[in-house]
Amino acid sequence: MQEILMALRYAPEVYVDISNYEGYYQVSNYGKVRSLDRVIKEKTGKTQTLKGRILKLRINSGGYYYVGLGKNGSKATFAIHQLVAQAFMPNPNNKKTVNHMD
Repeated sequence: MQEILMALRYAPEVYVDISNYEGYYQVSNYGKVRSLDRVIKEKTGKTQTLKGRILKLRINSGGYYYVGLGKNGSKATFAIHQLVAQAFMPNPNNKKTVNHMD
């Protein structure tokens, strides 16, 4: 496990899709989250192009970084360390929690 953490720390930055948010958001191995360029249809029928950007991270009361993601009118918050672990670390035993080291 330590080897994986060291490899992630010194690897070039790579973005991958966030599970269940493919085409909307991506997370990097450095803990950044970005939205992707996309076209949305407003209630009035007009279409609008949204430019992708790096999202601003927030800190919860426990000191963990998190981000809010939205899709199809619903919103949810996710801890950054969990998003990075799901995207980049193998979990052969399907463990539900992540113990992180910054």
